[in-house]
Amino acid sequence: MARLFAVAKQKLERQAKSCQSQQTTAQKQEVRGHVSTTIFLRVCASVQQTTARKQEARALKRH
Repeated sequence: MARLFAVAKQKLERQAKSCQSQQTTAQKQEVRGHVSTTIFLRVCASVQQTTARKQEARALKRH
């Protein structure tokens, strides 16, 4: 049981470090090119919306 806990804790710590480094990278890019970052975020949001709509349509078809 202790081993499972240790493994889970390591996994969470790795994810936190990864998340932190991505955040730092995003901040550096924002300083370099605010416009390109904004465009990227808009495209990303648009893709997520499209994906959500497709999933919603599939769910509606099932019912």
